[in-house]
Amino acid sequence: MVHAEALPSAGLSRRSGGETLDVHQPVSPWTILPHVEMGYWTIARGWMVAPTLWPPRKAGGQRERERDHYLYVHLEVEGASKQLARRVAIASPPKAEAVLTQYRRAHGRAAWVFLPLRFAVGVDNHQVRIPIRGHLSKFLTLIGQSGWLAPDTLDTVIGWKFRVKVHTAATDHEQDEKPVQLRFTKAVKILEARPPSAAGDDGRID
Repeated sequence: MVHAEALPSAGLSRRSGGETLDVHQPVSPWTILPHVEMGYWTIARGWMVAPTLWPPRKAGGQRERERDHYLYVHLEVEGASKQLARRVAIASPPKAEAVLTQYRRAHGRAAWVFLPLRFAVGVDNHQVRIPIRGHLSKFLTLIGQSGWLAPDTLDTVIGWKFRVKVHTAATDHEQDEKPVQLRFTKAVKILEARPPSAAGDDGRID
């Protein structure tokens, strides 16, 4: 396991950074995007941390009860990817581009998605635990901050460009179909990454 410094308030002295959407407003700030084989290019605008609604639990081999938390990276969608795995340029899928254009006209801003990354915090000792093979561990390694989970560390992700695979869940956790109004698209995997200081460089995580 990779451990980060334990700080108050879910292991972090600050719970958000950069520009984030208001997830507590009556209308969802997210949209529904069609599937695109090579994903969407996005730019990280901000981040926030929040606990899950599930009760604390004991992880395997752990004496301390812990509560799951998520780091949510808020991503502004720039457009559908125009390349294949072998760097062969193709036209952007018309349906995806039409949805993005329609959303911008209706809302006066680009569509956004979020990337959820899980970690756990001890209930009593506030120890932060990041599963070593989890998406958050890989994400921190990708942005050059392996093993560190702190506000200043997370601020460094702002401005990064990510090509992401997205998913829109049509059913809930009980496998019942969701009403269309409750559906939204989220990023589920980073396919390519480019730091703001070196636009030509990229990396990948599985």
